[in-house]
Amino acid sequence: MTNMISFLDETPSCGCGNAPAEGQVQCSKYLARERWSRKQRARNRRNPRRA
Repeated sequence: MTNMISFLDETPSCGCGNAPAEGQVQCSKYLARERWSRKQRARNRRNPRRA
């Protein structure tokens, strides 16, 4: 007899802790946040703040 603990749901979770859609690595919330972050960086790079 072996003492083995098995989890009921072994689906991989996203970086934010949510469960991604089937076939996805990251959830839609996390992907949207990454997309927004990239847009903000590009926007800030184009228009730097004045001192």
